[in-house]
Amino acid sequence: MNSRQMGLRTDRIIQWSVLSVCAPHVAVVGITGMVRANKLGRDGKLWTDEGFEAMSAAEQEAYLNDLASHSTDWFDELFRTAFSMNHYLSLSGGTDVATYYVSFGYSKDNGILKKVSYDRYSLSTKATI
Repeated sequence: MNSRQMGLRTDRIIQWSVLSVCAPHVAVVGITGMVRANKLGRDGKLWTDEGFEAMSAAEQEAYLNDLASHSTDWFDELFRTAFSMNHYLSLSGGTDVATYYVSFGYSKDNGILKKVSYDRYSLSTKATI
C-alpha cells in the first residue's frame, strides 16, 4: 500500500520536515528563560530597549541565584482562617385577639479567601389579628 492509498499527502510531510529543520522552536519560559536567551540584560533592560547589554554567564548565575533566594508563600498571601458569627434576636407575644413575631439577625462571614467577606442583616415579622 503506497502513501496515496493510505490517504497521506507526502507534500505536507516534506514541508513539515523542512520547516522543523530550518526553523527550530526554542521556548522562552519565565524570567529564567529570558535571562538564558539574553532577552533580559543588565539594569533590567529588555532586548528591545535602547542601550541593552546582555549579561555575562557569571552575571546570569548571580541574578538567578538572587531570585531563587526569595520565596513567596502564596497560600498565606491568598488564604486565611475563616471566621463567622451569627446573632439573632426574636420577640413574640400577643393576646387572645392578636399575636406578633419579630426576628432580627446579623451574620458576618470572613471567607477563606482574603478580601472576601460579607455582612448580612435580616428582619422577619409576622402578625395575626
